[in-house]
Amino acid sequence: MPFNYESDSDSDSDTDLELVGEDEVREDVNMGDAHSEWGTNTSFHYDGASVASHPSSSAYPGPPSTIQSASTSFQASSAQQSNLSSFTSYEQNVEEPVSRSASPSSVISITESLETRIYRYEHGRSLNNYSDVYRLPADEEELSRLDKQHLMFIDIMGAKYPPPMGPILESSIPGEKKVLDLGAGNGACVTQLPPNFRSEVDDINMGLQHFYDKFDVVHCRLIASGIKDYQLLIEHISRVLRPGGLIELAEFDFTIYDGYRNRVKVSTRDPIGPPWFATFMAHINEAVLASGGDVDAASHLLNWIRNHEAFENVVYREFWLPVVPGHDNMYHENVYTRMKDDVLSFLKAGKPLLLGNGVLEEEFDIIEQHAIREIHESEIAQYTRLQCVYATKRYDVVLSETFAGQEY
Repeated sequence: MPFNYESDSDSDSDTDLELVGEDEVREDVNMGDAHSEWGTNTSFHYDGASVASHPSSSAYPGPPSTIQSASTSFQASSAQQSNLSSFTSYEQNVEEPVSRSASPSSVISITESLETRIYRYEHGRSLNNYSDVYRLPADEEELSRLDKQHLMFIDIMGAKYPPPMGPILESSIPGEKKVLDLGAGNGACVTQLPPNFRSEVDDINMGLQHFYDKFDVVHCRLIASGIKDYQLLIEHISRVLRPGGLIELAEFDFTIYDGYRNRVKVSTRDPIGPPWFATFMAHINEAVLASGGDVDAASHLLNWIRNHEAFENVVYREFWLPVVPGHDNMYHENVYTRMKDDVLSFLKAGKPLLLGNGVLEEEFDIIEQHAIREIHESEIAQYTRLQCVYATKRYDVVLSETFAGQEY
């Protein structure tokens, strides 16, 4: 279920925002503060068969643009609910959630009774009713985690946005440019929501045909656990983007690595034991796979984008995240503080997912307690790998509106 935030070009704000998906975003909607671009470090630039160093460019001022964002599964915080404009692109029928109308133009506020229909409660946490795939919480506690996580990613990546976004969104016409965030979570990259944004509750897995040829930037981050077929999603995004538009993807592979970047092998068939966070993630991997999520998407992002006829100027970066910090010293101290907060909250957030996949509550409690101690006390670091790809859509490509596997 996504929250779409969209603003009209004739409003007082220059920015029209729409979000869609199950991830998170943060910071100002206006992009007026978007002067830090996606990292100052050197990254790898892939264009066809060539590989070259690609330094990020200088900062850019916030362009007048439309930002639309959607979150497939997160409940708006009480502070945000007064800002939400449209309710859902589904027909309002919980019994038949597969029927969906076009993106609504009317304004329907989210009331308490509607929230009750959208969300359900499992093991003390609120989950969404519209997706059988995405099974992480959608409550205030999760939104707070995503807030902090977004700030941590800015510290790690060195910026909010990849370098091409500035030039792509430059326009002298207010509202001409549009940004679509798939998996927007709580709308974290747009804290100052403009008066003309729109929110949309939806399921990305039903397709994005109603967004074709409408956006200049499409952003997805950490949504693979709720996506049935990520490669198929990329096909949709290639058609959502206008020529010259930017696709930006970031996912991790549900795997834990040691300090030598070797996979930590843990079997969920073995008795539970250390390393505890790796054991927890092995169960997360299994549960996401069982619910229909695409656990391998991160490892394929580069090839999917690089080999797609619609994209060029492909850039890949990866970041090793010390989920159990140990003696790691790659980052500034505040990154480790935020990382610990995020991982400890993620342990709690994973409870409905694991218990729903057959893990006994007493087993979960043992894993959680030992993992918490490991995070605070272990001298041996454990890592997960965040894989990020961005690219631009070719001007000379013509894509058919129909393609293999289009119906999810």
